[in-house]
Amino acid sequence: GGTAGDGAPQNVAPQKYDEVSKANPSGGSNVPLTPAAALKLYMNSMTLYEQGEILDYPQVFYVGANAQKQRPTADTADNHGFDDERGDYLWVMHDHVSFRYEILGVLGKGSFGVVTKCYDWKTNQLVALKIIRNKKRFHHQALVEVKLLEHLRDHDTDGNAAIV
Repeated sequence: GGTAGDGAPQNVAPQKYDEVSKANPSGGSNVPLTPAAALKLYMNSMTLYEQGEILDYPQVFYVGANAQKQRPTADTADNHGFDDERGDYLWVMHDHVSFRYEILGVLGKGSFGVVTKCYDWKTNQLVALKIIRNKKRFHHQALVEVKLLEHLRDHDTDGNAAIV
């Protein structure tokens, strides 16, 4: 923001993600953090599982600092306690998905899984995320659906279909 002496707008360089030093109470930022910076700011509100998982992500936008997080278990039968007996993800309000999306609620449930309403901290938009049941027979069908959606998106030259 700001203007030069002649009234023309000045461009302000975006803040580098390794320079962010103050934690956002929600655990979110539209400026990407490195995993190391996110750990430094939010480690106390992250599970041990998340503290290891975060290292697989080059950029972190949201950690769900205020979420009542699911604590992992040793039981691998239900994905360490993150899924129910059907293989549906046990979503938690205000938790993160992929250190980018904030879960705001459920839009619908079906035989393939659940569709959650989320806030995308990277793009500052509301989105719907479909989370497929964690059972092998649903994975193949989900991949077919992804290919179909990619085909529709690639042929939507004017962007009217709103497929990301």
